[in-house]
Order: sequence, then C-alpha cells, then structure tokens
Amino acid sequence: MFLNWIIYIELFIGVLVLYFANTGWLSAYLLIMIVLLPVFSLVCNRISADKAEAVILQQGSWLVMRIESTKKQTLYGYADVTVRDLLAGEKEKKRVGLSRQDTSICECVHAGAYRVDVRRACLSDMVGLFQRRIAHPAHKEVIIYPEPLPPGEDPDYSSLQKRAWHPKPGGGFSEVHEIREYQPGDAMRSVHWKLSAKKDDLLIREAQEEDRRAAYLTYEKVYDRTVMDGILGELLYLSDALLAMDQPHFIYADRISDRTSQKEVFEKILRGEAERSTGKVPYDAWLYHVKGGNHNV
Repeated sequence: MFLNWIIYIELFIGVLVLYFANTGWLSAYLLIMIVLLPVFSLVCNRISADKAEAVILQQGSWLVMRIESTKKQTLYGYADVTVRDLLAGEKEKKRVGLSRQDTSICECVHAGAYRVDVRRACLSDMVGLFQRRIAHPAHKEVIIYPEPLPPGEDPDYSSLQKRAWHPKPGGGFSEVHEIREYQPGDAMRSVHWKLSAKKDDLLIREAQEEDRRAAYLTYEKVYDRTVMDGILGELLYLSDALLAMDQPHFIYADRISDRTSQKEVFEKILRGEAERSTGKVPYDAWLYHVKGGNHNV
C-alpha cells in the first residue's frame, strides 16, 4: 500500500505540473479525476468491506481462502496467516492475496493435523490506496487420517484369543458362573438355592469375567512423512483388528476400547499430543512395535 501511495503522489504532481503548464480543459479534467480518485476508492472500500468476509475451505487435499460477499463487484485483499503442521511441529507465517477466487494456503498430503491461524484479513480498494479489516475465522483445523495398511506379516493373535476366567469383583451380572462351596462372608443373594437343596450343602453361584491379556501397540516416530504415513496406517490397521476381536488395547498409555476412544487417541497422535511412554507394562503383555518397514512382536 505504501508503494501505491508513492505512485499516486508522483502521478498527482505530474498532473498538477501539466495543469499549470497548460490550463486547457483536458488538464483540468485530469486534475479533478486524480483528486477525486482516493475519495471514490475510499467510499467503495468502506461499502464493500461491510458485506465481505474471508473464509477458509477444504478443497480436496488443499486448504484455500477466499472473500465472500453479498455484493457482486470485484474484491481484492490479503490475509496474514500462520500455517501449522501439528504432527511435525512446524509452522510458517505468510501473507496470501485474496479475491473471490480460491487462493491456496497449504496442501495436506500426509497424515496429520493442519491448522491455519488467521491474524488479520483486509479488503483493499481498487487502486490499493486504502484497506479495511474484514471478518474472518480465527482458525481452521483439518485432520487427515492415515489409510489402514496391513503389516508385511500379520502378528500372532493366538495368545490374545485364549479364554481364561476369574471371579468378577463385586459379583453382579455375568454370562459365565462358577459353582463353589459357601465360605463365611459370602452374600446370601449369591447362594444357588436349587442346587444347594439337591446337594444338601450351601453352594455359591459366583459370577466370572474374562481374564484378558493386556495388549499394547507402540510405534516409531520418523521425520520422513511418507514413511510416517505407512507407520500410522499400520498402527490404525492393527487397532482395527484388535477392536474386531473385542480386544481393548493401549497405544502407549492411551487406552482404546471402542471406536470413540480410538478416534480420540488417533486425533491426539495426529496432533502430536500423544504421550509416547507406556509406563508400567505387565510382564506378560502382548506387545507389538510398528517401525518403518520393520516389525517386531
């Protein structure tokens, strides 16, 4: 905008010199036009800005920005934005030109979370002498999920499918029960009266619950985004496979028991917010580590 004002002042001085050198109607007309140009531009800018706003949209793999308005005139402006790749921990500040057409901000080609923070958006007049701030979103975040990718060799799930049972703490409902002799302190509501009458001894119907082996998934974090896409894709594939077996599991310290918790955990991973520490892993836990092109169970 400063450069535009320099050009305008130089043009004004040139027309003014022409007017004093030649007092004809043409020079007077040019002088009036030059004097009124900023006023006309300012009025148009104020009217246009009242009905205009900057918006951020996702078009395919791209985040784009444009000006929308109820008025149909040509609009130009700019926006100062900060583009963040949350998974990689990178950010870039840039100024993008705006119009009614889509202006590309960033391409979201890899799995991860991308966030655009808008510091300000302005609408310029037709000659670039004035600008006015317009409404804009504070930010826009897009999460790109990896495509599930089978590992090179399927893990051995057999140890997870072995069924063992133990008494359910506090009793309650269960589809599996064990019959045992009454012990002092057992609740009378747990007595199996019909069977006790047959055996002539107090027998307890004790609720059992499945004793599942703990399952843990871990993964390697690398800087190569193409390799990281493969790692995250295999991680999602393995998590889907465990959920299909009704097997709750952990990705490091984050527990996944259903699709909702899986979505929450993967959003943390893609935003770079996940804690990559397992804490205390049971010695007999099923553990699978996903590496770029190399897998260990």
